[in-house]
Amino acid sequence: MNMKRILLAAAAAAMIMSGCTNGSSSAKTSQESEAETESTAESNASEAEDTEDIHIMLPTAGPENADETTSSENVDQVAETDDAAEIETEAGFADNFAVDQAQAAAFAEQIKDAVASKDIEALADLAAYPLYVGFSEGSEDVRSKDEFIALGADRVFTDTLLSSIAAADTSALSPSMAGFTLSDGDTANIIFGVRDGSLVVSGINY
Repeated sequence: MNMKRILLAAAAAAMIMSGCTNGSSSAKTSQESEAETESTAESNASEAEDTEDIHIMLPTAGPENADETTSSENVDQVAETDDAAEIETEAGFADNFAVDQAQAAAFAEQIKDAVASKDIEALADLAAYPLYVGFSEGSEDVRSKDEFIALGADRVFTDTLLSSIAAADTSALSPSMAGFTLSDGDTANIIFGVRDGSLVVSGINY
């Protein structure tokens, strides 16, 4: 009888110990799960912070991009300015005051060569029409190159005109509203200036 009680008591104690052990294991497992959950949460939070830092560091419109945009705009402006200058060049001289001394002298030398050689066709090519010709016996408005040539070289190239143009100083020509006056300063002269953007002979006076 006493032996049976001892065995029962031992079995009960074993069951109690087993229950305590299981409870302790269960408690440990629960604590480990909580620790793992907290560790996972901290890791996710850290990754989120790293991601935020990356987004902050990425430039959305850096100075280099701004410089490239400005440079592109400057190139376009330079291109537009070049186009405008080309149009002005093709249009020719704006007026007599847009002609510099060298350009005026070069055209005057062409006139002098035509007069000196009495080449009426060459002088006709340098003129624009209608062309005013002020002869001593009366003036004429010549309407075309053919009309000017029809006047005849003898009538156009008088001794007075020949000597005046030969003595003209092409290095001291000054522009005016009427144009440039090519002469020796006292007698017959030839007037030239800008018409439709080009230098042309516009009048001859005796």
